[in-house]
Parts: sequence; structure tokens; C-alpha cells
Amino acid sequence: MSLKVTRKPLSLEEKVKIIQQAKKGDKASDIARSWSRPAQTIYAVLKKKNKKELMEAWESGDRSSKTKRIRTSKWPQLGELLYDWLVRARAANITVTDEILSIEAKKLASGLGLSDDDFNASHGFINRFKVRHQCTTKTKAGDGKDAMEDVTIDQWQKDVLPTLVEGFEPKNVFNIDETALFYRILPHKTLTLRGERYQGGKKKKDRVSVLLGCNMDGSEKLQPLVIGHYRKPRCFRNTESLPVTYRHSKNAWMTSDITSEWLISFNTKMANEKRNVILFMDNCSSHAKATANANLSNVRIQYLPPNSTSRTQPLDQGIIRSVKCIYRRKLLHQIVAAFDAEQDLDDLLKINIKEAILLFSAAWNAVTENTIKNCFRHAAFCAGVAVTSEQCQQDDVMEELEEAMHQAANVLGVPEIEGDVGAFVSVDDNVFTEKFATAEELLHGHAENQSESDCEESDEEEPTTPIRPKPTWSEASVALQTLVEYIHSVPDSTQETFAHTAALNEFLVKRAMMTKQSSIKSFFSDSHTSVYSGYK
Repeated sequence: MSLKVTRKPLSLEEKVKIIQQAKKGDKASDIARSWSRPAQTIYAVLKKKNKKELMEAWESGDRSSKTKRIRTSKWPQLGELLYDWLVRARAANITVTDEILSIEAKKLASGLGLSDDDFNASHGFINRFKVRHQCTTKTKAGDGKDAMEDVTIDQWQKDVLPTLVEGFEPKNVFNIDETALFYRILPHKTLTLRGERYQGGKKKKDRVSVLLGCNMDGSEKLQPLVIGHYRKPRCFRNTESLPVTYRHSKNAWMTSDITSEWLISFNTKMANEKRNVILFMDNCSSHAKATANANLSNVRIQYLPPNSTSRTQPLDQGIIRSVKCIYRRKLLHQIVAAFDAEQDLDDLLKINIKEAILLFSAAWNAVTENTIKNCFRHAAFCAGVAVTSEQCQQDDVMEELEEAMHQAANVLGVPEIEGDVGAFVSVDDNVFTEKFATAEELLHGHAENQSESDCEESDEEEPTTPIRPKPTWSEASVALQTLVEYIHSVPDSTQETFAHTAALNEFLVKRAMMTKQSSIKSFFSDSHTSVYSGYK
């Protein structure tokens, strides 16, 4: 008796399962029998062209798993430009209605040379566009972006994400994201900015954009990329090394050129380490344009589902919040310490971008491996672990910041803002990190890149800010010796502190030998005794 078969169309999810069966070595005839489908239906799914298209649609997360057919748009270029505009509009916290989407579609169509007879942005086009990209035109309260339905996100995390990370060790699963940072902001200033969508204005020079990245097991935090307004800030004079990568653009925004440069560097690093990794990122325009023509041998780029990063992006689950919390605590501690040492507070409150970079790097280094693991787990990257609505941010970090805020309020003589810790940490969460482009700018390719002539080269600080001359080796040696003596004079120094001073001393020794500032004989003479001699 022949097996009864059904002609019911297969959904995208079912087709992916068939592809996975074939990948495991199952024969097409056996797969057809198990699914009660004609063999020709299975062969059609497994065709190389169809298989690639189906897997791309599945992994992107921008199609419903119940989709029966992958239909392509009659105007693919128009669809791509309109979706690019929509992504930017969401990032800018702009509410988009069907009417607005239709108006922008007509603008783009006109720019592409389509007449009203060719294209009229009908309700059918708009509806198909929204279905194709799984987007709505209703903004979810409390979320700066149009959000995917929770069931869609859950489905992607449950069914798609495990297949993406399969075959990659946790150390080879990475996530990157950008955030803005007001590096001079103090608690009593947050009230004027809270809840605003900030684009520029008088505070723009106190803002930088920062790209952060880390891997799933927390064993590797990538060197931060800091984007400022100026090519050569005044405070960078005599500076040849920084603990971050520094780049500039006119508005301190991320651009596709900067993204592309970073990706090439990251790929080179992975190639040198003979590692193949997967890199998760959001699909913002600077990322999309940079990856379009990227030729990365050791890095697989994987976009997170559109409009879902509040739940699917590990860095957004508490890692960025943690580093900002630590940075602002360290900034306030410096203010309190300066007051205790009777230093000029006005100078300290004018922290320059170099000092901010050093503080931020220290804060990034202080983010714990456990925090990173928890945030990846919270984003469902760890199989078999339930996802909850709890914050990954550690309570003690927030408590330490709150204590620092109380101390700084007393020092600065300003009233404390009760319950304002969260606002202080998240004051720059809604700040742009890339340019929002109009439909006309998208058509002409001027979405986010600035030419070098548009970038400012003047000093970052006021001309009155003193620039210290470059220290000599001898001055650094004397300063380190003073530091060592101070450390040994206080009762709470730890073995870790001693190890740090020993490492600094070793660095100075190597520099002396490399630059040949003195001969080995004179280096070990009485006048150049090692600052750590006698401490084994």
C-alpha cells in the first residue's frame, strides 16, 4: 500500500528542519517519507539556490517562521532603501505610521525614476513590506523602537539562535554595540537631559560614541573604540599610546568607514589567532553598509532580528549599563579625592577626553566575567537556561555609585537627587551614535559618512588648558619610586598592588633598554637603582 502524501505547503520553519535533516546525512527519499510529502517537494527545498535563500531568511529573523513562500519585491532597490530609512527612523525614536511610510516610499520611488503610473505606494505594497520585514507602524510604549512581537523574539531565541551558534565555542561567539557617553556629566545635571532624544547642541563636545565588544564566556573584552569630534585633540599632544582605539567624525558618530576599518582589524586579529568566530550585531545603517562588501575570512557576521535588540543584544542586557555605572562612580571618586587633597575642583570638573578615555578603559576592565556571562544568558545565548526579566546589573555596583553620588553632592555643595541613580547611569542611553538620513540623502548615498574636510581638527579643550611637556624616563622613574614608597607607607596595600608596581617597574626597565637612554652599566649604577629593588 502506497504512503499517503499531502500537498499542504511547507512553512519556512519546516523547510529549515528538512535542510537540517539533509545536512545530517538523511536521504531525500527518507525525508519525503517522514514528512509525508512528494519527493519532488523535498528536492525543490534542497536545491542549492533555494536552500541558501531559505537559510538566509531564517537566520535573519525578519521573516515569520510560518511563511509559506519567500516572495521577492517587484522593486527590490526601493524596498532596501525604504527599509534602511525605517531602521534609521526607529533608531531616532520617530513614530512611523502607514501614511508616513507611504510618503517616504513615494519620495524614494521618484528619486529612482519611477512615475506615479509605475508605483503609487498602495496599501498592498505597504502591507507586504511590513509583512516581509516583520515590522509594525505602532510604537511600543517604553521602547524607543518599533518592537517585534514577543512571540517572534521567543521563537528566534528558541529555534534560530541555537542553530547559529552551533559549532562555535563560547569564546568564539561575540557581540558588539555602540553607545553614547557624556563623559563630563554630573548627577545634578541629569534632570535637564532625562528623557530627551539628544542630537547635538551645546553639550555635543562633551559626548563621544563608544563601540564595545565581548565574547559569550566573558573571557575576552575587546579594546573599546572611541569616536570623538576631533582628529587631534589638544590633550593628545605628546601621547603615542592609548588603551582604546580612537577615531573621529564630525558629530562623533559611527560611520560605515569606521565600522569597516574595525571589522577588518578584528578579522586580522582572529586570523592571526587561527580562530573562526561569529559576530552578532544590530542592523543599523553603518553596520549594513560596512558589511555589504566586507571580505572577512575568519569572522561570520550575523545580524540580530530587526527591532529586537532590547531583548536579543547581550550588551544591552546590562553590560553597557555596568561599564557606565563604574565609569561614573570612578569620576565621582576622583572629585571627592581632589577635594580631600585640596586640589582645584574647577580643573577636575573640566575632565578632557584623554582623561575620560583612561577612566572608561579602567571601567571596562572592571566589568566582571560573570556579568558578561549573565547578560549573554539573559539574551538566551546559553541553551537550556530560562530567560527572565531580571536585570543582569549587579546590585553592589549600583550601591557603590549611589554612595559616591552622596559624597560628591556634599563636596560640590549641590542638593542630592533622591532615587536618581538610574537616571545618572542612563542619561545618555537615548543619544544618537549615527546620523539619521532623510530619503533624499539615502538616494544620494550621503547617509552617514563625512569627508575628511568636514572633520574638525581644532583643539578639543579651551586654549587655557595647560599641556604638560612629555615626561622623560628619569622623571617617570622618580614618580614611580615615590608611588612605591607611598604604597609601602599605608597599611591597606595588597599583594595585587605590589604586583602592579612591579609590572610598572619592569616596563620602565624595558623602555630604558629599548631606547638606549642609558647603558646597562649606568642603569644599574647607584643613580639609576631600580625603584623596586629590595622587594622580591
